[in-house]
Amino acid sequence: MKRKYACPDFSFPMVRHDQALKIIQTLEFEGVDIGLMQDRTHLQPADQLIAPEKSGQALGERLRAQGLKPSDLFLQAGLDFSQVAINRPEPKTRGALRELFVRALDYACAMGSGHMTVLPGASFGGDGTDWARCVEELTWRVERARERSIVLGIEAHLGSIAPTPELALKLLSQVDGLTLTLDFSHFIRQGISMERCLKLIPWASHFHARGANPHKLQCAVEENAIDFVRALRALDEAGYTGWICTEYTYEEWENCNRTDGISEMMQLRALLETVE
Repeated sequence: MKRKYACPDFSFPMVRHDQALKIIQTLEFEGVDIGLMQDRTHLQPADQLIAPEKSGQALGERLRAQGLKPSDLFLQAGLDFSQVAINRPEPKTRGALRELFVRALDYACAMGSGHMTVLPGASFGGDGTDWARCVEELTWRVERARERSIVLGIEAHLGSIAPTPELALKLLSQVDGLTLTLDFSHFIRQGISMERCLKLIPWASHFHARGANPHKLQCAVEENAIDFVRALRALDEAGYTGWICTEYTYEEWENCNRTDGISEMMQLRALLETVE
């Protein structure tokens, strides 16, 4: 089975966006995960979503010029995920985030992406209403994405309302049509076993791959504790046909700026390509 490999444009924050795309093309990736993350990525919601159709079309043209396909649009409304969580208690904030999401859907359609990723929400120490708001907001987003034939995935991540496989499964079971942008590194970093992680495979619509271990969210391949051979075989058995994105990032959070991204993603891809 031929697998499709992608690389994030936000792996290369120290160069211009056009240069990042050129690097991805030079490394012979077929797809690119587009980061639309406020105060973090080259392309930011505050700029790109003023006229989303126009900006999205322009981006799609730039991707095609490099021979790249959009594999995902990853939307984050702010650097501090809890401050812009979709389940914030304030109705005004939630309303603004819904409007931003709709604009991002227009942007995704215009650039030609059939997949979009958002964060699942945060916990605010409430009486259970945090979870209920999260289900409500994600249900609304899945419905809006479905109207545009876009698959919506959440990245159940470290520090979120769904930081474990079990909580991620609970959320997925309560939101019809919701899928996972599955990243084992957020679970392995917490010392969670592969057995628990593999239960999420049937829900995956996008897959992030990078080295991780119980001490590091992102690490060199030689220090990696994720059983990618087992993971890819499980994906194959589940009939997964989505992208595999070698998501090495460069940021201070969790010391993700301590690895040589290009070298590690190429080593990891070489490993993944040996899996039959």
